[in-house]
Amino acid sequence: DRLFVSGYLGRDAFKNHHAGIDFGNQTLTFRWNHVFSPRLFSNLTLINSNYDYGMDHSENAQGFVWTSNMKDYSVKLDFNFYPNANNSIGFGVQSIVHTIMPGQVRGMGDNTLYSDIKLDRSTSLEHAFYAENTQKISSRLNFRYGLRFSIFQNVGAANLHQYDENYELV
Repeated sequence: DRLFVSGYLGRDAFKNHHAGIDFGNQTLTFRWNHVFSPRLFSNLTLINSNYDYGMDHSENAQGFVWTSNMKDYSVKLDFNFYPNANNSIGFGVQSIVHTIMPGQVRGMGDNTLYSDIKLDRSTSLEHAFYAENTQKISSRLNFRYGLRFSIFQNVGAANLHQYDENYELV
Protein backbone atom coordinates (compact mmCIF):
# COMPACT_ATOMS: atom_id res chain seq x y z
CA ASP A 1 0.00 0.00 0.00
CA ARG A 2 1.21 3.47 -0.88
CA LEU A 3 -0.30 6.89 -0.24
CA PHE A 4 0.39 9.87 -2.50
CA VAL A 5 -0.48 13.51 -1.76
CA SER A 6 -0.11 16.38 -4.21
CA GLY A 7 -1.23 19.97 -4.35
CA TYR A 8 -1.07 22.97 -6.60
CA LEU A 9 -1.60 26.69 -6.07
CA GLY A 10 -1.47 29.04 -9.01
CA ARG A 11 -2.61 32.56 -9.86
CA ASP A 12 -2.11 34.68 -12.94
CA ALA A 13 -2.98 38.35 -13.26
CA PHE A 14 -2.93 41.00 -15.93
CA LYS A 15 -3.58 44.61 -15.05
CA ASN A 16 -3.12 47.99 -16.66
CA HIS A 17 -4.40 51.41 -15.56
CA HIS A 18 -7.92 50.74 -16.99
CA ALA A 19 -8.71 47.07 -16.47
CA GLY A 20 -7.55 43.78 -15.08
CA ILE A 21 -8.17 40.06 -15.12
CA ASP A 22 -6.91 37.41 -12.75
CA PHE A 23 -7.53 33.71 -12.40
CA GLY A 24 -6.23 30.91 -10.27
CA ASN A 25 -6.60 27.31 -9.26
CA GLN A 26 -6.00 25.40 -6.07
CA THR A 27 -6.04 21.61 -6.06
CA LEU A 28 -5.35 18.93 -3.49
CA THR A 29 -5.19 15.22 -4.37
CA PHE A 30 -4.92 12.12 -2.19
CA ARG A 31 -4.31 8.77 -3.90
CA TRP A 32 -4.13 5.37 -2.25
CA ASN A 33 -2.51 2.63 -4.35
CA HIS A 34 -3.23 -0.95 -3.31
CA VAL A 35 -1.73 -4.10 -4.84
CA PHE A 36 -4.04 -7.12 -4.60
CA SER A 37 -1.73 -9.43 -6.55
CA PRO A 38 1.00 -9.15 -9.21
CA ARG A 39 -1.80 -8.98 -11.81
CA LEU A 40 -4.35 -6.68 -10.08
CA PHE A 41 -3.98 -3.30 -8.39
CA SER A 42 -6.20 -0.30 -7.62
CA ASN A 43 -6.02 3.44 -7.07
CA LEU A 44 -8.51 5.32 -4.92
CA THR A 45 -8.23 9.06 -5.61
CA LEU A 46 -9.84 12.00 -3.80
CA ILE A 47 -9.58 15.37 -5.55
CA ASN A 48 -10.52 18.88 -4.44
CA SER A 49 -10.27 21.74 -6.95
CA ASN A 50 -11.16 25.42 -6.65
CA TYR A 51 -10.90 27.58 -9.79
CA ASP A 52 -11.77 31.28 -9.69
CA TYR A 53 -11.42 34.33 -11.86
CA GLY A 54 -12.13 38.01 -11.69
CA MET A 55 -12.29 40.97 -14.04
CA ASP A 56 -12.42 44.65 -13.31
CA HIS A 57 -12.69 47.87 -15.24
CA SER A 58 -12.10 51.10 -13.36
CA GLU A 59 -13.19 53.71 -15.91
CA ASN A 60 -15.38 56.31 -14.11
CA ALA A 61 -19.09 55.41 -13.92
CA GLN A 62 -18.55 52.41 -16.20
CA GLY A 63 -16.29 50.71 -13.66
CA PHE A 64 -17.21 47.23 -12.46
CA VAL A 65 -15.85 44.17 -10.68
CA TRP A 66 -16.79 40.63 -11.81
CA THR A 67 -15.98 37.49 -9.79
CA SER A 68 -16.75 33.84 -10.42
CA ASN A 69 -15.65 30.41 -9.16
CA MET A 70 -16.07 26.68 -9.62
CA LYS A 71 -15.37 24.07 -6.93
CA ASP A 72 -15.13 20.34 -7.61
CA TYR A 73 -15.00 17.43 -5.19
CA SER A 74 -14.22 14.11 -6.85
CA VAL A 75 -13.71 10.47 -5.91
CA LYS A 76 -12.34 7.95 -8.41
CA LEU A 77 -11.69 4.21 -8.06
CA ASP A 78 -9.54 2.62 -10.80
CA PHE A 79 -8.51 -1.00 -11.23
CA ASN A 80 -5.81 -2.39 -13.51
CA PHE A 81 -5.76 -6.09 -14.35
CA TYR A 82 -3.08 -7.88 -16.40
CA PRO A 83 -4.55 -11.26 -17.45
CA ASN A 84 -1.54 -12.03 -19.68
CA ALA A 85 1.47 -10.36 -21.27
CA ASN A 86 -0.60 -9.06 -24.23
CA ASN A 87 -3.58 -7.50 -22.41
CA SER A 88 -4.02 -4.71 -19.90
CA ILE A 89 -7.58 -4.20 -18.65
CA GLY A 90 -8.58 -1.02 -16.84
CA PHE A 91 -11.98 -0.32 -15.26
CA GLY A 92 -13.48 1.93 -12.63
CA VAL A 93 -15.96 4.54 -11.46
CA GLN A 94 -15.82 8.27 -10.78
CA SER A 95 -18.17 10.79 -9.17
CA ILE A 96 -17.78 14.58 -9.09
CA VAL A 97 -19.76 17.27 -7.27
CA HIS A 98 -19.55 20.57 -9.18
CA THR A 99 -20.48 23.80 -7.40
CA ILE A 100 -20.48 26.81 -9.72
CA MET A 101 -20.95 30.48 -8.90
CA PRO A 102 -21.19 31.81 -12.48
CA GLY A 103 -20.84 35.45 -11.65
CA GLN A 104 -21.25 38.32 -9.29
CA VAL A 105 -20.96 41.83 -10.73
CA ARG A 106 -20.97 45.11 -8.88
CA GLY A 107 -20.48 48.64 -10.10
CA MET A 108 -17.62 50.74 -8.81
CA GLY A 109 -18.02 54.22 -7.39
CA ASP A 110 -21.01 56.31 -6.32
CA ASN A 111 -22.13 57.17 -9.88
CA THR A 112 -21.93 53.68 -11.35
CA LEU A 113 -24.06 52.78 -14.36
CA TYR A 114 -24.41 49.18 -13.17
CA SER A 115 -26.69 47.52 -10.68
CA ASP A 116 -25.29 44.72 -8.56
CA ILE A 117 -26.01 41.30 -10.06
CA LYS A 118 -25.39 37.92 -8.46
CA LEU A 119 -26.19 34.89 -10.56
CA ASP A 120 -27.46 31.85 -8.68
CA ARG A 121 -25.00 29.27 -7.50
CA SER A 122 -25.61 25.86 -9.07
CA THR A 123 -24.70 22.34 -8.04
CA SER A 124 -24.44 19.31 -10.27
CA LEU A 125 -23.30 15.70 -10.10
CA GLU A 126 -21.26 13.87 -12.72
CA HIS A 127 -20.72 10.10 -12.67
CA ALA A 128 -18.84 7.72 -14.95
CA PHE A 129 -18.36 3.97 -15.28
CA TYR A 130 -15.70 2.74 -17.68
CA ALA A 131 -13.70 -0.24 -18.90
CA GLU A 132 -10.95 -0.58 -21.50
CA ASN A 133 -8.48 -3.09 -22.85
CA THR A 134 -5.09 -2.43 -24.37
CA GLN A 135 -4.15 -5.41 -26.49
CA LYS A 136 -0.63 -5.91 -27.80
CA ILE A 137 -0.89 -7.14 -31.39
CA SER A 138 2.85 -7.01 -32.18
CA SER A 139 5.96 -5.21 -30.94
CA ARG A 140 4.90 -2.15 -33.01
CA LEU A 141 1.11 -2.27 -32.79
CA ASN A 142 -1.33 -1.99 -29.87
CA PHE A 143 -5.13 -1.98 -30.10
CA ARG A 144 -6.97 0.03 -27.42
CA TYR A 145 -10.74 -0.08 -27.02
CA GLY A 146 -13.28 0.50 -24.31
CA LEU A 147 -16.67 1.72 -23.12
CA ARG A 148 -17.66 4.69 -20.97
CA PHE A 149 -21.07 5.44 -19.50
CA SER A 150 -21.53 9.00 -18.20
CA ILE A 151 -24.34 10.66 -16.25
CA PHE A 152 -24.75 14.39 -15.55
CA GLN A 153 -27.37 15.65 -13.09
CA ASN A 154 -28.38 19.16 -12.08
CA VAL A 155 -29.23 19.31 -8.38
CA GLY A 156 -31.79 21.61 -6.78
CA ALA A 157 -33.99 24.39 -8.03
CA ALA A 158 -32.83 26.83 -10.68
CA ASN A 159 -33.90 30.23 -11.96
CA LEU A 160 -34.00 31.25 -15.59
CA HIS A 161 -32.96 34.86 -16.19
CA GLN A 162 -34.22 36.60 -19.33
CA TYR A 163 -33.14 40.02 -20.54
CA ASP A 164 -34.72 42.45 -22.99
CA GLU A 165 -33.00 44.29 -25.86
CA ASN A 166 -31.71 46.91 -23.38
CA TYR A 167 -30.14 44.15 -21.23
CA GLU A 168 -32.66 44.76 -18.46
CA LEU A 169 -33.89 41.78 -16.48
CA VAL A 170 -37.42 40.85 -17.59
